This record gives sequence, C-alpha cells and structure tokens, in this order.
Amino acid sequence: MKNYLIEKDFDIVELQEKYLSYIDVSKRTLETYDMGIKQFALYMRENGIVKPTRDDVISYREELKANHSVSTVNTYLIALRNFSAALLPLVKYILS
Repeated sequence: MKNYLIEKDFDIVELQEKYLSYIDVSKRTLETYDMGIKQFALYMRENGIVKPTRDDVISYREELKANHSVSTVNTYLIALRNFSAALLPLVKYILS
C-alpha cells in the first residue's frame, strides 16, 4: 500500500497547481508557497522518501534553516502544512 497513490497515476503536480489556484493569498505568498512545496518534493526525491514522517519534516526544516531566513523557513513549512491538510480528505477518499 506504500506506493498506492503513485501506482494510481496520482498527479501531485496537478493537485499542487489546483491547490495554489484555490487559496486566497497575495501573488508573492503564492510564489513562496509554490517554491516551498516544490522544495519539499525535491528534498523527498533526493532522500528517497516515499511516505514522509514527522522526523523527515524536522530534518527538512533543519536543512532549510541552514540556507534560508527564519521567515522563509516558516512560510515554507506553513505552505507544506496547509497543502498537506488540503490533500488529506482526498487521500482518505482515494484509499477508502
């Protein structure tokens, strides 16, 4: 079941685009959210993460801290948390 969503041609990029077109934020915030979500996807890919855990997100945060301002780190994590929360009902529906 670990790769269920991938096996079903689950298009995370399309979902990200739809999510970003739905939220009501400024253009600059939208661009930052987009970058934050993409950065986490890249981090997952580079580290072979298929099903991220809390520890993975903490490691990602620590990596961000080394290269970004506190404000950017916080915004990236907020984007990731909100995107994940928006996906949760969809994932539950698909898996039911």
